[in-house]
Amino acid sequence: LHFGFSGKGFELIYAKPLERNTASCRVLEKAGFRHTDTMPNDEPHTLKGDMLRIYEITSGEWHNQADTPELNCSYPRTDI
Repeated sequence: LHFGFSGKGFELIYAKPLERNTASCRVLEKAGFRHTDTMPNDEPHTLKGDMLRIYEITSGEWHNQADTPELNCSYPRTDI
């Protein structure tokens, strides 16, 4: 996130994990991403009926959470 927002200047970063991949969904939520939509996975070579969860985080949301130590994932980590 730091590279995308601070290094590249992106305003929005999104992710599309499989809905059945609950561990990846949880990691995104812990990183501050918001679940915004669910859609069918129409990528080739995937299981029929697989669904994708769409997650987003904006630059503003990411910068606002930087003041929360447990969510601050900037490198290098100095609080460990």
